Amino acid sequence: MVNATSKTAGTMGSLLLAAGMLGTTTLATAPESHASCISAFGIGNSDRCQSTWSSIAIALGDTAAAVAEGLFSIAIANSIGVDNPKIPTGGCGLTGPGGMDCTQALTAGSTADGAPPVGMFTLAYAAGRGSSAAVFESNAAVALSQGDYAKASVFGGEDGASKPGLFNAAINLFTAGTGVAGGDGAEATVWSGSGNLAANIGGAGGNLAYVNGRRSAAINVGTTGSQSEVGELSLTSDLDTSGSVAFNFRGRNNVVRAKGQRAIAGAVNQDSRQITQDGPGIKIETGENAAADPARATRSVARAAKGTAGTGGVSGSRVAR
Repeated sequence: MVNATSKTAGTMGSLLLAAGMLGTTTLATAPESHASCISAFGIGNSDRCQSTWSSIAIALGDTAAAVAEGLFSIAIANSIGVDNPKIPTGGCGLTGPGGMDCTQALTAGSTADGAPPVGMFTLAYAAGRGSSAAVFESNAAVALSQGDYAKASVFGGEDGASKPGLFNAAINLFTAGTGVAGGDGAEATVWSGSGNLAANIGGAGGNLAYVNGRRSAAINVGTTGSQSEVGELSLTSDLDTSGSVAFNFRGRNNVVRAKGQRAIAGAVNQDSRQITQDGPGIKIETGENAAADPARATRSVARAAKGTAGTGGVSGSRVAR
């Protein structure tokens, strides 16, 4: 069963995504306008599409809204094909009452005096009922959400806004979720650092992929209600985590965590398992029924790789910090 601490991290990411959208855009909603729209290079701004001189925002369908504020960025929100779309009260802008059925995409950016540019060369794409994709404190970053009530967020700053993240990606593909109790779709969040990937691919609702570190990945494939977490669940950057991976492949209600440098943790075809690797090493649990026969279903890849000196089972140094 997913624990409360981990679920809080998912909720924290959702709340911060919403707060970031409200804080980085100056759009005003206009309930009477619900057609598709496009704004390119600052031309054609509207209640649901807004761009700057170097960006493009596209909203497709009646319940989509897109804002592209980053330098050389693209934001696309696509609600075409959503079954029986319902226009929420107040419309589907990125401010105002809106509603959970809105599809939203945002690339944020800033060029404050004395600070490096933030939000350059970014892409946010969201498709499906209630899905969202947003890029905040990162450059050369991608946020993709394809699925109902899915959320993809790239924050990615290192040491605060003074050092933006670089080459980060948060991805949801072919995930399923519902709007019950605020939505139980997939959530992929890169909280800080550079060179990170958080991804949910396939599966049902309630999955969380979360990365707080450097050159690390959290991945769920074909799972339900499972969490892959790399680094600390914290409001601050975890720069001590590097080159680590947490993953779930199939299964239900697993919590897999990797912390520190060169930590690899995984679950393959498991249900209701909690697996943690703290520091260098590899811990992967496999088998069809680990709960019934944990001795048979658990294998230590680190032990099999005991010939690798000083790395706890990880050969080579390409992932070293």
